[in-house]
Amino acid sequence: MFLSVDGNLAGLISVADAIKPTTAQAIAALHRAGLSVVVLTGDNTITAAAVAKSLNIDEFKAEVTPDDKLHYLKELQAKGHIVAMLAMMLMMRLHSLKQTLV
Repeated sequence: MFLSVDGNLAGLISVADAIKPTTAQAIAALHRAGLSVVVLTGDNTITAAAVAKSLNIDEFKAEVTPDDKLHYLKELQAKGHIVAMLAMMLMMRLHSLKQTLV
């Protein structure tokens, strides 16, 4: 975020969500179970890439809409993958989550 005073740039504020300490452990456990982890996020590509790298995520797609997520889930299922989804903002992703139950 940019801060301005009288129309002039006065500062910059950066915000980020902290990754929970147990997240890396959970992803490692999924990998040990033979599962792939894919992140679909509306966040920007730079942020998504940094998170994916730090957590050893197999694949990520950034700057995607809820409809994009639904389309991607359907693509995975059409290829024969079994899909499970963890949605941080469940109500906003309900139609994508519903597809995983098909």
